[in-house]
Amino acid sequence: MARVPRLVFAASLGALACNALLGADDPVPDFVDRDAGVSALPDCGPPPAADDGPIYVVATGGADVSTCGSHASPCATIGFALGQAKRASKTIVRVGPGTYREAITLVPGVTIEGGYFAEKSGDGYTWIPNCLPKPKPSDDVQIAPDVATPVIAADLGGTATLSTLTIHQSASPAPGESVYGIVATGASTHLELVDVMVAPANGADGTAGAPGDPGAAATDGGCPMGSGADGNEAGAPGEGADGGTIDGTGYHGAAGANGGIGLGGANGDAGAAGTCVTCSACNATCNTGPTQCGRAGSPGCGGGGGKGGYGGGGGGSSIALLAWGGATVKATGGSLRAGAGGAGGAGGTGGSGAPGTTGPSGSASDGCNVTCVVALGCSNFQTGKGGAGSPGGAGAAGGTGGGGAGGWSFAIVSGGDAHVEVPEETLDHSNFGRGGSPGGADGRSGKRYP
Repeated sequence: MARVPRLVFAASLGALACNALLGADDPVPDFVDRDAGVSALPDCGPPPAADDGPIYVVATGGADVSTCGSHASPCATIGFALGQAKRASKTIVRVGPGTYREAITLVPGVTIEGGYFAEKSGDGYTWIPNCLPKPKPSDDVQIAPDVATPVIAADLGGTATLSTLTIHQSASPAPGESVYGIVATGASTHLELVDVMVAPANGADGTAGAPGDPGAAATDGGCPMGSGADGNEAGAPGEGADGGTIDGTGYHGAAGANGGIGLGGANGDAGAAGTCVTCSACNATCNTGPTQCGRAGSPGCGGGGGKGGYGGGGGGSSIALLAWGGATVKATGGSLRAGAGGAGGAGGTGGSGAPGTTGPSGSASDGCNVTCVVALGCSNFQTGKGGAGSPGGAGAAGGTGGGGAGGWSFAIVSGGDAHVEVPEETLDHSNFGRGGSPGGADGRSGKRYP
């Protein structure tokens, strides 16, 4: 939101009076309290001196070059300015209004502070303190990168301070990903928050489990004999996930278990015995000759059971402040508010069972082909035929995968002997994520965990 520095406030009042006489639109600056009147504008103190010592940053108009950081020639990013401060042994990085799409790794002994107007003035900038209560000065500086953790304080070996700014994400997280505002870890880490508003995005929903693969196709035949019954037992459903876990590396969502494989169909029975024929001998009386029988068909094969569906993925969590491993964090003013936890993914459906195959038909006998040129003139041509094998049974479907666990929503999560001192009234949270179906555990929510 645009703001008008108090150096130009008098001109704005003059324009207001003129426009009122001319009937023009109301041009009251956006920081003026209309109800309280102009007299409510506070005295924010004198502008800082040009040589007061901090490294300066402006999101629009700054430049990350080796000479940046002065009152008149600010850097463009906070990360670059921190490097300049470290090289020059500076203790303050003063950040002008704007949105900074960068993740910040804090440096011991350095304060990152907002709360100033930065107005272009000739070849440089005019810096003016902003203590206006409406809207909050901490809204002016937005640290909003496209990453899960905008601010990291790890094993600092000293104290870092954030003052008068807002921290959140600027993009949606990946499926199942957890998001944080600030992560502070390590016994040597000491972090001070002064009028800092932290509002991470919602944790992402978990991915749905993929369907199970179909059962293996039955072979064409020649299987051992069986009953030919269909598979009568579907695969067992996968267990839903228990709740996720947390440690110094963050929240770990739990995925549901895969479903079981369905029972395969039974093989078919063998074909009936083949019919037999008796061949005639070629002699004077056409006496009977040898007997030939058709060969029985092989049993049909049972279809394979469907594979189990895959478990759903765990939902991501939203945590405003994660403190771990002996880190110390102290906050005054500001707020820590977590977004909603992501829902657990649903389990995938089980794969279908494969149908059984019909056994191949029995083969015929060689047959008789006899013609006798004798007084009786007997002749014949006959064959015996084998019966077909009976079909195998179809496989049963695979089981459904279990649902993933829902994500958490906590303003503060701490552990590993971390110490967090934050006013309780500055903490807030949203809804926990629901567990995925079937059986996924719901997430948790609250101001603090544990």
